[in-house]
Amino acid sequence: MVTPSEPIYFPGTLASRGPSPPTSPRAVPVPVQTLSGPGATSPVLPTPLSPMMPARNWGGPVPNYLQPASPRSGGESPLRGGYLRGPGHPVTGAAMAALGVGQGGFELPTSRPNVPSPAGPAGFRGVYQPMGPPIAVAPKEVDTRVCGLDSASLPPKRAPVPVPISRSGAGEDLEDAPLQPPENPGVIGNCLLCLPQSTLPILGLRPNIDDKGASERTMWFGRVWQVRALALQRYKRNVLQKQPGLTYQQKMEIDIVLKDPKKRELLLKMQKVWRGAAARRAGSLSTVLGVLDLEMGAYNGAVLFMHGSGGMTYNNVRYARKLAALGYIVIAPDSMAGGEFRHRDTAGVITATTPVPYWDDLGIYTSASEGVYTYNTKAEDVVKNPDKFRKLYENVFRMRSSEMHWILGRLPMQMRVRGVFTMGQSEGAMTVARFDDRRYGAMIRGRIISAFSIEYCYFTPTREAGQFGGNPEVATLNIIGDADQYFGPNDSVAKSVQGLKGGWGSEDLTGNGFKQMKRQGIRRGLAVVLEGAKHDASETHDNFLRDLLRSFLASPHECHRIPDQWVFDRYLTSKVEVLEADSVGGGGRTLVKVGKMDIDSKTPYAKEIQKRQLITIRKEAEERRLKLQEQIQIHKRASTPPPAGGPQLNFGNSSSRLSGSGGYGAGSGGGRLSLAGTTAGDGGGGGGKTRRPSWPGHLAGKPCSLDPQKPDQVHQATTKVG
Repeated sequence: MVTPSEPIYFPGTLASRGPSPPTSPRAVPVPVQTLSGPGATSPVLPTPLSPMMPARNWGGPVPNYLQPASPRSGGESPLRGGYLRGPGHPVTGAAMAALGVGQGGFELPTSRPNVPSPAGPAGFRGVYQPMGPPIAVAPKEVDTRVCGLDSASLPPKRAPVPVPISRSGAGEDLEDAPLQPPENPGVIGNCLLCLPQSTLPILGLRPNIDDKGASERTMWFGRVWQVRALALQRYKRNVLQKQPGLTYQQKMEIDIVLKDPKKRELLLKMQKVWRGAAARRAGSLSTVLGVLDLEMGAYNGAVLFMHGSGGMTYNNVRYARKLAALGYIVIAPDSMAGGEFRHRDTAGVITATTPVPYWDDLGIYTSASEGVYTYNTKAEDVVKNPDKFRKLYENVFRMRSSEMHWILGRLPMQMRVRGVFTMGQSEGAMTVARFDDRRYGAMIRGRIISAFSIEYCYFTPTREAGQFGGNPEVATLNIIGDADQYFGPNDSVAKSVQGLKGGWGSEDLTGNGFKQMKRQGIRRGLAVVLEGAKHDASETHDNFLRDLLRSFLASPHECHRIPDQWVFDRYLTSKVEVLEADSVGGGGRTLVKVGKMDIDSKTPYAKEIQKRQLITIRKEAEERRLKLQEQIQIHKRASTPPPAGGPQLNFGNSSSRLSGSGGYGAGSGGGRLSLAGTTAGDGGGGGGKTRRPSWPGHLAGKPCSLDPQKPDQVHQATTKVG
């Protein structure tokens, strides 16, 4: 019995640990056998559990220290280049104990040589992802009789080499993400990310994209496989390169052990378990974004963004920039990258020096869309072959909704706890509107539907497809322009298809989703119609969309009251008109119309805020000027003496009397009206005849209520007195 002086581990390949021994015969696979027999005893496995092995194999939420992506098929060992600490695993621990290897490494013989992968070490198609500091493994005794070795045959004891591990890029210099893509990144690997500034130091990423009008780049835009590759790059530098190489004696001992068919079979079992765990974990965003779970204020939330039918271009990227500027992580599955039914050739990745214009395409793709799910909607083509287009649009929805389910089921734990917003533009908006999100419960905090009207139209093959498919309790924001070329109420494809022979759609298209919100009882809903906006609303209302998104994301459950929240902003209040509010059946739903903006949409947001304030100040000054001018006119009319022989107003302290021009009670000449706010008395004698002023509300013998600040009353009184 021996006691290893350090945790049991397999540091990697023989090739990376020094020269190979003179002879290294390749073993031949044999049937699976168990470690049982007269001389076999159950090994004592080290504890506590290592952070290396997959958590699901021991049933506990232990953080993974390393995470390989899906390996190549064809017999390559997933252990090449790896650094395994897994004695707590039921198969791995038994195999390690059976081998009696206390330190050193090994290479499994395979059916053919391993071929290096461009995205990782040999035998891998993905990368390892460091997830946290290593956990110490307490040394335990290993029964050497199981593998037929005695203490003298074991390698000499060696002090463990401390390896400083950084769980993230924090504290390190920020780096550019690698540029060379793997052979097959998959759905997760091809996902596009737009990360806010606060997450970049944690992930160690150098910013490569800016917001509109920004003087420097503060955000990051790229694909998931880039973040994985950068993690592998750091792991090689910080871990693998600092491990000591194997000695010649250690290599010989490994070769001896591998000659035993039973021990070799145990190692093959361990290999299969590790490969399966690697493949499962590779298809998860936890391997990339899970490190953010350890930070409380790394980001405000996450948005699952579904792009339009053309891919992640133009307005889609602008939306991602807006959301990232607000502190949200944007996860956008790219159905154009490597898709079976449609695809576009992708360009090189964005670097810190790549031009990233806000109002132009970033050049993510280098070709047009191809495939059976590619379409360019024209009303004439739709009505010529309605069955084809009905089936096409339904298949597109199924494909895109499966992308949403795939992503939502593979998010980091803390991201699920914080909640996720779903958002889509055009085709992606149709997917979000119809998506059944009820299985995710309270994890879905809100849905944002941009440039889709949520009505029975050409884009929804059936009436049921023109309804909300998810939980009615989820707060919903619908954004659409009244001049939308595809789903607007006038001069749109939806309107044309509905009116042509062979077409379909609702006869009373409204161009927004408010009617459907009321019909289905969406508990919290806001439909915003932008005056003059087309399918790309950012061209006319870009900065207003920022205000709207910020208000909705901050309190989605109060979205129907956003116009009330803006009451303190005179500029926004002047642009928003509430057309209808509904609360039948509980909840609240509001339809608002937003007028045209006074400021060019290309103006940076900060400058527009200043211009809005200036506009408000000028309007307030103009209002005060007009009010003062009105008061001056009233004063002039009140103080100007009447012409000879005409009526005259006198605001004094005496009683309201009407008399002749000869004085109080005189009977001849023009009348003089004296208003003192007391009583209207009778005139005197003489030849004059006393007349009472007949303004509205006057009663004989009661106080007069003529307000000198209201010129209409004064004018009416003077007219009737004359």
